[in-house]
Amino acid sequence: VSTQSTGKFAVRGIHRYRLYGVVDHSGSLNHGHYIAYVRKRDTTIDDCMERTVPLGERIRLLGQINSESTAGTKKDDWYCCNDERISSVNVKKVLSADAYLLFYERVSPSVT
Repeated sequence: VSTQSTGKFAVRGIHRYRLYGVVDHSGSLNHGHYIAYVRKRDTTIDDCMERTVPLGERIRLLGQINSESTAGTKKDDWYCCNDERISSVNVKKVLSADAYLLFYERVSPSVT
């Protein structure tokens, strides 16, 4: 794992981030409406981060999840939360939203 200097901080490896939430706002600053888009959580990530799983196995599983996600073999399930209605939406709808806030989670760093 390489180390890069960024002023006061040292960064190890290359970190990857996954978008898991988008807040869309329509209207003006004084009035408007918010819609949230939320990505379905992959519980495999939670399972492999358990401390009972040996570190080597965790790294292997996270690498597999990252490669599947990059290759597009994992299905991206997104939901639109609009007041009392929650519906399934296509990722293209999420990416075309007029984003007000974006939420990311860090996934495992690339192993080189």
